[in-house]
Amino acid sequence: MDSGTEKARRESGLRIPMTTFDRMTTAEYRVYLQSLESGQSSKPSKKIGALPASRFGRMSAAEYRALLKAEQQPSGPQPKEKEKTRKKALPPIPTESEEQRAVMEWAEAASGRWPELRLLYHVPNEGQRSMATGGRLRAEGLKSGVPDLCLPSAHGKYHGLYIEMKRTQGSKTTPEQKEWLEALEVEGYKTALCRGADAAIEIIADYLALPKSRNGGDGNDL
Repeated sequence: MDSGTEKARRESGLRIPMTTFDRMTTAEYRVYLQSLESGQSSKPSKKIGALPASRFGRMSAAEYRALLKAEQQPSGPQPKEKEKTRKKALPPIPTESEEQRAVMEWAEAASGRWPELRLLYHVPNEGQRSMATGGRLRAEGLKSGVPDLCLPSAHGKYHGLYIEMKRTQGSKTTPEQKEWLEALEVEGYKTALCRGADAAIEIIADYLALPKSRNGGDGNDL
């Protein structure tokens, strides 16, 4: 083995046994690896030795493997990847059903203060039904657009309170619902479109704060 290779061994601290591929240039070893990958040969080609030497001089295959492995290892401190800013997951928007259940739970809890809240009820106009069931309910008087909640207790100048419930976001009022709210207001009822349970509870509390009346009117019937 030439002195250049021996010097490289001593400087790198490599103590690798000689192989049949020793004294092979890096260019020759690349050719050999390519022949292995293509399945053409398992032994060095006879042409090896005719290729020009590389800047590494003559180096054994084992030394070349060690060199490649060293080149693949990252050197020095690696820059830290910037942490991605994670957006906090927003809580899901409650459905109309969930908002309405919250109103009814509040009404049950507050009925000790306002006994009239025991009269608060829901008109079940929504929901998926079969054609047969839908036809039967319409024949029995089901009407599209009737407000969700009704409080049949006269306060102030109103005969009662009707509320159309909506979720806080992503819910629209249908033309039929608007028509019902307007028609009921003309008939002397307090009506309200409430987005969310908090809005409905506030409307109901304000309504119950009005003077109680027997049949609606000026609130002085009792």
